[in-house]
Amino acid sequence: MPAIVVSAERVQRTPRWREQGERMSDDPVLALLTRLADGQIRIENGLKQVDTRLAQLEAGQTQIEAGYKQFDTRLTHIETQLTQLDRRLTQVETGHRQLEAGLARLEAAQTSLRVDLMARLDRVQDSVTAVRDDVGVNLAQSERAHEAIADTRAEVRSLGQQVAVAFRRIRQLEERVREITGDP
Repeated sequence: MPAIVVSAERVQRTPRWREQGERMSDDPVLALLTRLADGQIRIENGLKQVDTRLAQLEAGQTQIEAGYKQFDTRLTHIETQLTQLDRRLTQVETGHRQLEAGLARLEAAQTSLRVDLMARLDRVQDSVTAVRDDVGVNLAQSERAHEAIADTRAEVRSLGQQVAVAFRRIRQLEERVREITGDP
């Protein structure tokens, strides 16, 4: 069956049978044409609504695409920041490893220093002990020397007294010899 095309101009104007005062039910072809015209009007109105909705959807799609571009820009910015953070994290990790290595060297040096200090302290302690022993020995020798000096003084005093007594005795004897010999 061939398609019946009804133009918008024809639908807009009043059908002839209405102008002539006929009723729609009198002519079945006119009734069909009227129904077709009404359907075409509804279809055209529906198409207008679809066009309006399509325009709205296209505007929404444009907004979504703009939002997507903003999102993409932000995502790129975030990726850049993540790359920078990753680079910084790598630097921090490298610094941390260097600090750990430095700390290990410091601990080794501290242990070495502790060993060296203990050895040196042992040597100093040995030296102090030797000096103390020397002082003790020297003090004992000094005490013995003082005792010897004191003994020697006592002997010298005793000897001095004996010499003084002997010297007095010699003078007495000399005086007697002079008296006997008559020397002045």
